[in-house]
Amino acid sequence: AYDANGLPQGSMGVDFGADHKSAIVVKGIDHFGRWFTLESWAEPSSPPAVAAKAVELAKKWRVTDCWSDHDPAWRWPLRDALAEVDVACYKANKTIGRLSDPSGGIGLVAYVLNKKLPDGSQACFVDPEACRIYVREMENYRRPEENPGRPTSEKPLKLNDDCVDADRYGTVGMFLAHWDEIVQIGAAPNVPTTMMVGV
Repeated sequence: AYDANGLPQGSMGVDFGADHKSAIVVKGIDHFGRWFTLESWAEPSSPPAVAAKAVELAKKWRVTDCWSDHDPAWRWPLRDALAEVDVACYKANKTIGRLSDPSGGIGLVAYVLNKKLPDGSQACFVDPEACRIYVREMENYRRPEENPGRPTSEKPLKLNDDCVDADRYGTVGMFLAHWDEIVQIGAAPNVPTTMMVGV
């Protein structure tokens, strides 16, 4: 089970949706370097509704930082609401990267999803009840089908990926904000800090 007193504490990623669902994904890491996707939320919404939901989840999971999409009409109400509960809100590094490269966004998420502890046991956990939307999106997240004569793309399809984007923002943000702690507990990929997106 996830210990909310673990280091680093919870973080969240937020994807805004003016013409699609907004999404929030809350993550945490425990003292053993195990990653937890604790809760996800995705609904058509307004800036005040996203801000209110983010505050609710921040209090529930002892979130210390938030990494959000960039639209100021959405981000400023979120930032101001989270400041009321002492949660810092940063612009997400939206670099997508490639699946095969652990220094980019998708590569970091893939690293976390496949992480093992030194004894070979699982080190990534997703709450199946609290993260139903996240699980469904991850299961359907894919690259375009290959076409003969065209190069294979590692860039995924932009379709029903609101929680996936929020997860990427939060995961990259956690690495950037808590790199030293994550390395200390053994939860980081083996890439030089200078290769990390945004460092």
